[in-house]
Amino acid sequence: MSRRAGLLALCLVPSLLEGALVGAGLAPLGAAGLAAQANAVPPFGVFQDLRWLVALDPSWTVLAGLVPAVLLARGVLTGLTLAAAWPEGLPRPGLGRLVARGTLASGLGDLLLAPSVVVLYGLAVVPLSWLFLAAVPLAVLLALVAHPLWVQAGWWRRPLSARAVGWVLASFLWLSLAGLAVTAAPRFAAAPVAGLFGAANALAWTGLVRAVAGQPRRRLVVPMVPVALAGLAALVALGTLGGFRAARAAETARLRVAPPARTARAPAGPAREAVLIVSGYGSAWNGRPSRPVPGPFLETRFSYAGLGPRGRPLPYDGPDTAAPLPLLLARLRQQVVVLGRRSHLPVAVVADSEGALLAGELVHDDPPRDLRTVVFLSPLLDPDRLTYPLGGSAGPGAPLRQAMTVLAQALQGAAPVALSPRSPFLASVDRQARQLRGLLACPVPGLRELAVLPLADAVAAPPGERLGIPAVVVPAFHGGMLALPVVQRVVADEVAGRPLPRLGIWRWAAHVVAGAANAWQVPTPEAPSCGRPGR
Repeated sequence: MSRRAGLLALCLVPSLLEGALVGAGLAPLGAAGLAAQANAVPPFGVFQDLRWLVALDPSWTVLAGLVPAVLLARGVLTGLTLAAAWPEGLPRPGLGRLVARGTLASGLGDLLLAPSVVVLYGLAVVPLSWLFLAAVPLAVLLALVAHPLWVQAGWWRRPLSARAVGWVLASFLWLSLAGLAVTAAPRFAAAPVAGLFGAANALAWTGLVRAVAGQPRRRLVVPMVPVALAGLAALVALGTLGGFRAARAAETARLRVAPPARTARAPAGPAREAVLIVSGYGSAWNGRPSRPVPGPFLETRFSYAGLGPRGRPLPYDGPDTAAPLPLLLARLRQQVVVLGRRSHLPVAVVADSEGALLAGELVHDDPPRDLRTVVFLSPLLDPDRLTYPLGGSAGPGAPLRQAMTVLAQALQGAAPVALSPRSPFLASVDRQARQLRGLLACPVPGLRELAVLPLADAVAAPPGERLGIPAVVVPAFHGGMLALPVVQRVVADEVAGRPLPRLGIWRWAAHVVAGAANAWQVPTPEAPSCGRPGR
């Protein structure tokens, strides 16, 4: 067999086998988008290995056995692929040395990519687009800098090759397209489609190895790759923290400051519906009235702190939103009932993010008599796809529990949701996972329901997600959507029973983004359909 044919087989067969497991139902549908990465250029193959490991939810004992085995397998596959892709006319290291280099580089890649993988595990528990946008860019930036580790001795004293960087970036785009193609294809076609895209990795391997191994042997005074790795890690960490803080501060400011007089006025004529606004996780409200939904509506805020002695919503702060779900659900039910009884009007609930999760539980658990309309803004699509590690220091999930604790401490006060296993909110989400999965898959008779999805949340959508209620997509990020004029108009039209604006192009864009993003998520089970339990 020629080296070129061997390289093609080394890239095609692993993706074909992984796609076949998905097609046969032996691997979750969420793994379909990863199949083309089985032997992708480094470090994307290592990135896939790590996501498979965390999807297994291993104990320390299992992890200690799996990691060396996976590293050795990846090292052997990488060594064979390097040997087959090595440029003709250049002296090639021995196969044993290439395997050793591939194994050691993969171990270092595991350490560099571990933070991204832990954040992506958190994404499978709480599907917030902010987590994806923090994890995947970090992994890609590391790939653009760290790829020489797998190919070249003395990598740390040599300049980066612009052509090699181009091949890594092209591979990321190609593998994202593979995720879109495999998840869009019928399940029986997962193997051939994954194999086709996997075979294309042979071209990327050839270009990358030629660019790195064939560059002049110049040594730099400053070790470029280690310095670049350290700089990128600091840049992404600061950018992630800054982005999280900016998003959280903007949402809090919208609720703390006094609203403009024109939005705080009562409707000119008699109100037709009573609207209860439910904000999201980490929000705060100072108790002052506001009317974000334009129209003849009687609007009031849901208070995460509950009602006061006279039945008025109490001001609340961010920690109040982190209470266990059963307590918050009881408060939401009480405030819907009180609003309907006092206004003598049909009640519409307009709920954002965590509020949408509560509203989904409310409508599927004996909805109040006066409730007529529910609008879900930035709903969490299929939360708790993987079990959150709530156990002790041993047993299944213990390594992930420790990793999530460290991550939560690093992002304390900045992340859009508390990722600590000690969070009462996340603990209650995990306990009620069976009820929460697929809340938007089944419409409730007698209720008018609408999901308003930000385009950014498509990166957090589970594979095979099928909404059973009407939905529109708007160009926005997660959370605080009611501050956007287009969303205000959509909500007002839905509550009033008017036709919704045409936003079909954004729904199409969301399908494309969701399919491409699935290539970089942790493998998870298929999204539940109506009438089928999530686990």
